[in-house]
Amino acid sequence: MEATLQRKGGLKKRLIALGLGILVLGIVFGLGLLSLGDIRVIYIAGVIALLCSAIWVGANGRSDWIAGGLLVLPLFAVFGFVVLAQIPALWFVLLFWAIAATIGLFAVKAVGARARDGLAVVIVSAALVACSLWCCISYFPKLLANRLNRFTSASAPSFALEPVTEGPAPTAWKPGNILVMDFFATWCVPCKAELPELQAAYADLSDNSDVQFVLIGSDVGGDTPERVRAFAKKQRITVPLAFDPGCRVRGKFGSLGLPSIIVIDRTGQVRLIRQGYNPAETTFRRDFVRFLKTL
Repeated sequence: MEATLQRKGGLKKRLIALGLGILVLGIVFGLGLLSLGDIRVIYIAGVIALLCSAIWVGANGRSDWIAGGLLVLPLFAVFGFVVLAQIPALWFVLLFWAIAATIGLFAVKAVGARARDGLAVVIVSAALVACSLWCCISYFPKLLANRLNRFTSASAPSFALEPVTEGPAPTAWKPGNILVMDFFATWCVPCKAELPELQAAYADLSDNSDVQFVLIGSDVGGDTPERVRAFAKKQRITVPLAFDPGCRVRGKFGSLGLPSIIVIDRTGQVRLIRQGYNPAETTFRRDFVRFLKTL
């Protein structure tokens, strides 16, 4: 009878761990959506949620590795399918999350155990904190920059945009000038998040008359020139505006998503194709301005 009760208790504990794992998944990716996919938020939320959940699991009975595995399973599976499929270099995130869960499983028992066990938990925890800080401050921004930016030296195709701004706006590349084109949409959330950075870079280079910026909308999703103009006014965007009906110009540069930045140098060479935006790339404005100054 006692063995049967223990088995039922163990099964219940494992089912609870799986339920907690599903809750952790919802918390982590919910915060990820709210932060526009900021990998730093996703990573830190995963560490904290798994650590706290594992502490609860470990404190309610013996440390059960199967329960621990069920706890991390939902987050690991979705992260692997959604994120690692696009950025395999983030595989170590799963390792750090596993370490956080392991610390949680044994933390409570280590407090009342031998001093050596408690010291080991403290050392591993400190190492995890140090690695996490390094990832968020240095590694994640560099990794995202390498993924989002593609440097090239191909000849730019000929094109002509429709002006939207009432004042002058570059609608084509001109010899001797650097042209920065940002394809966006008023309904695109990452586009909106990127615009302050682009506006700031535009302001940084306002004294460089040979560096031209243009923000380009299209009729995808129902945008119109009037809608683009009203959106820019509301957002206080002063970058010159243009329109690309049917995405004909954007299509000449390949199958690009939104937002996408194209940089054409003074000789008519496409030097940069950048797709997407992630708030974790904290050095985007600085690096982008530096890059343009080297052309």
